Amino acid sequence: MEGYARMINEFLERELPDRKPEDLWKYVREYPARGGKRLRPAMVMLTAEMFGKPAGEVVGPAAAVEMMHNFTLIHDDIEDHSKLRRGKPALHRMAGIELALNAGDALMAKAFEVMGRTAPGVIERFGKILIEIAEGQALDIGWTIRGEVPKEKQFLEMTEKKTGALIGFSLWLGAKLAGRDLPELDRLGRLMGVAFQLRDDVLDIEGGAEFGKEPGRDIAEGKRTLLLTHAMKRLGYGEKLELLGKIGSSDKRDIVRAVELIEKSGAVGYVQEVADRYASRAREIAESLPDCEQREILLWMIDFAVRRKK
Repeated sequence: MEGYARMINEFLERELPDRKPEDLWKYVREYPARGGKRLRPAMVMLTAEMFGKPAGEVVGPAAAVEMMHNFTLIHDDIEDHSKLRRGKPALHRMAGIELALNAGDALMAKAFEVMGRTAPGVIERFGKILIEIAEGQALDIGWTIRGEVPKEKQFLEMTEKKTGALIGFSLWLGAKLAGRDLPELDRLGRLMGVAFQLRDDVLDIEGGAEFGKEPGRDIAEGKRTLLLTHAMKRLGYGEKLELLGKIGSSDKRDIVRAVELIEKSGAVGYVQEVADRYASRAREIAESLPDCEQREILLWMIDFAVRRKK
């Protein structure tokens, strides 16, 4: 995993140079330079190796996936009014909304340029995945704007689009570049992505500052999560109204009270159970893959998705 990340970092350094105009390129580089887990590009390289293609031969497409991921983070942070990203001020807080949007657009364009140059046969599917991510984000934002609380099925479908689609694409892409077109890898990644996001939501309640975010950030941003959906099913009428009144508040006392109500409802344990179910289904697919070191790493990554502490 460290070897994959090192190759990706070296490629990003070359492809995202320190050049003029500074008001573009220093911000294009900002989120990729902050590091992160590099899970998505690692998945591309992992499945490529699983089917016989050296990881070094797919570093370009893998890095394009990472660029795309970071582009979505820039725009998500603007849309969600986020304050932090990976423990530092969100890009729009540093550069202003206008320059952050411009940097995000350039990073997306660069992702397509790299993917088209290094893996031209998959560029159409790459574009379709971006549309799917945008659809998921539209659902997520729309619920917040309208003050709606989605049903569990709606939330899980949104999460598969917003988070799972790019992870599924990453696993599929590595195998595709090695000459294997395996739809089950896309499905595995989507299941894993939902599990990863559900654990993310739990950590927002449990992990707080250690997670590189302010505690209860999702509550302050008015985000609709499965935690909220479940709490609204289990709490009494008065507590439901109280919880809804706290969602979207930046007052620390409101956030603390919202967390108390969510925990009282049993939502944290329930959401972790759902995450574990998605991870279990992902493991079933992974265990059907060729018995090799890469499969063992993939199984570890599935466990990491639902057991990580940050």
